[in-house]
Amino acid sequence: LYGVSMGGGIILEMARQRPERVRSLLLGCTMAKTPDVRGLPLLLRPLLLLPAPLIYKILTSVRKKENPFPYGTRAEADRVARDQAVIAANVGSMKTSVEQSKAINRYSISEEEVRALRMPALVLHGDEDSAVPYDSGVRLHELIAHSEMVTFQGAGHNYFVAAGEEANAAALDFLSRVDATLDSTLLST
Repeated sequence: LYGVSMGGGIILEMARQRPERVRSLLLGCTMAKTPDVRGLPLLLRPLLLLPAPLIYKILTSVRKKENPFPYGTRAEADRVARDQAVIAANVGSMKTSVEQSKAINRYSISEEEVRALRMPALVLHGDEDSAVPYDSGVRLHELIAHSEMVTFQGAGHNYFVAAGEEANAAALDFLSRVDATLDSTLLST
């Protein structure tokens, strides 16, 4: 399973509930949202009531020029422009955004539940992620015994824009090694 951002939390939960159905995990720019991890601060929650295009405009106008949200300093301008055009054309409904934020704030998984996962995992994270801090990705990697970590230097939360080819190569390499291990295990039984 490959989950990015909130999708990473979703596949962690699936692996926790049904480990027999999961051969491996690819966890992109995500974290183990353990009980000690705070959700969106109460002071910022009213922002979720604004129209989605306005939220997007606020987020993009307050970004730091040296670390553009959410791409990172390595992202090429033409790739950022392409991604922003796609986002602007497909801004989700406010209701969807609010419900997603509520779900993230409610969700939690314990360190013990994450440590209990036994399938191979690849953690992928940009070191300039302003949405899910890089240290959270490192912590996730440390919690999963059979995990590897790939760091994308100069990449933000949407690491595919800054390091898409590198991310694809890392994922394909990991999956081929997982498949080879599974194939050799099946042949020996």
